[in-house]
Amino acid sequence: KQTQDVTIDHVKIASGPGMGVLAYGLKRGLALVNSQVQADEGLTGNPLSTNYDALHVLISGGDTLVRNNLFADQGDDAINLSAPQSPIVSVDEAGAGLTLSKYSRFLRAGQALTLVDPQGQVAGNATLAQGPLARGGLLNRVVVTPALPEAKAGWSIRSLALQGGRFDIEGNRFERFN
Repeated sequence: KQTQDVTIDHVKIASGPGMGVLAYGLKRGLALVNSQVQADEGLTGNPLSTNYDALHVLISGGDTLVRNNLFADQGDDAINLSAPQSPIVSVDEAGAGLTLSKYSRFLRAGQALTLVDPQGQVAGNATLAQGPLARGGLLNRVVVTPALPEAKAGWSIRSLALQGGRFDIEGNRFERFN
């Protein structure tokens, strides 16, 4: 089950080896408020707050609030908000059965899906009828209704339920980041 309604308030993250805050697969609701992701070289000897993103949100179906924080000294993005797509690996002849990779394990029956071509254009819509059924590694098989006969390997499926609802990013300070 996916986590939801997470609040991080008045937290200091100093010199972490990866990302400061990674929200991966939230059902809904994330608030990062009144916090700091900043190096504390005197304490840790590390001039970076994090080697990668200070805040990385990957798949959040709800609202995201990032307010009154200090982001400094990270090795990559200060804030990275990502709404992933699942690449199509193979399609059955009717276009109802799809084998997807990457983030397809987060899909759930009943979700509205959008078919996206390699140029980023919407090429069709369907509902997830069955799946995901694990096929090993990052691969999962799903069944969609109606079928998407125009779907091709190399295209992508995007779940509307996994797109962030609303974002409020205000009152933050950004210093010394790549």
